[in-house]
Amino acid sequence: MNSESNITSLTEVKPEGVAVIKKDFVLKDHVRTLALECISERDKRKLEDVFTDKADKKQKTSKFEKRKLKGQNKSRGPTFIEEKQTKLCSYLIDNAEIDDNETTKSCIIDKCIFMHDILLYLKNKPSDLGNTCYVYSVRGHCPRGLSCRYGSQHITSEG
Repeated sequence: MNSESNITSLTEVKPEGVAVIKKDFVLKDHVRTLALECISERDKRKLEDVFTDKADKKQKTSKFEKRKLKGQNKSRGPTFIEEKQTKLCSYLIDNAEIDDNETTKSCIIDKCIFMHDILLYLKNKPSDLGNTCYVYSVRGHCPRGLSCRYGSQHITSEG
């Protein structure tokens, strides 16, 4: 009977979603400390900067001012930036048929940043890697269309 009243008193004190633990096993709250002998000199300097900044100004800090010592490449930029203006629009890759008076086609996507001038793309396109397109020879149709690097078999100079 006594243990049941002890459990109910614990559940009344604890908020919902917190597991009830016997008082014998509950540890007192402790403050997490950082072992300074285990971190590098650069990280020690960062810590000193953070703590001196906190002492100097007690106003709110932005996300960028808060520094964590975890993880690598947190502020690393993109490793590869693709120039989208030199790539052919995906809508035109397969649906390219050039009329005599129309060298640019419009795609379905509004504000498309890819290239729509097929003749300019074919002029600037890198040379083919081979003479025959395996997919075209097997299926009779290449899904890469104009952008196929083995496209000399199925792409004419006009597209």
